[in-house]
Amino acid sequence: MAESALERFFDKYIADNKSDVEDEEDEEEQNEELFFKLLPDELLTYYKPSLDHICKSQTVKLKPKVMNFNTKANLGCMLDLHYIASHGRNVDLGRKSDRVHMRIRNPRCTGIIFKAGTLLCLGAKSKDQSRIAARRFARIVQKLGFPVRFLDFKICGIIAICRTSPIRLDQLANFIHSSYEPELSSTLRYQVTPGIRLIIHRTGTIYVHGAKSEAELNSALRIAESTLNSFRSLYKQEVCD
Repeated sequence: MAESALERFFDKYIADNKSDVEDEEDEEEQNEELFFKLLPDELLTYYKPSLDHICKSQTVKLKPKVMNFNTKANLGCMLDLHYIASHGRNVDLGRKSDRVHMRIRNPRCTGIIFKAGTLLCLGAKSKDQSRIAARRFARIVQKLGFPVRFLDFKICGIIAICRTSPIRLDQLANFIHSSYEPELSSTLRYQVTPGIRLIIHRTGTIYVHGAKSEAELNSALRIAESTLNSFRSLYKQEVCD
């Protein structure tokens, strides 16, 4: 008798508990319906992303900003690098003792001087600024007692930066002959003309290396513009279709 009474008690308890759970679920559904009824219609519409921004005919126009003029000059004599490093200001001797690094503030540039008299000037924003910096490096070395002459000044390379909208590098790598290995690097390397290459980031930042003059830089960018425009028109057509 005790077992049967206990079983009836638990059966009644379970039935009451189920009814309470069902009542709570019904109440939650009613509250949810009331909540959505009180919301405005604008918030009830689902967002559907469109491809209009992709299908618009936008042409790429690359405007370069020169970051660095790398120039080279010959000082016309053999140099004692240890003497320059010990007596010069803002001068550091290289690890292999085959060069010294010299820095000046106006213009803010770095000079790399080799034992044979070769001078590399880095950090200038223009050709004239680089020439002034190179002549100042030569004058500093001349004041240390070396028979310096300023010879054979020329541009070794120009580094420029351009910005455009984001680029799908995986699609672009299939469209042009380039080097793109996402496992090793997040950039794409594109050889526009012999000696001039582009380093393209997926954010749209493009670095230009290897140009010897501003004319070469602009001509390479015109070629890159036509290539990117052709790629974008093809990509938009595939997406919009």
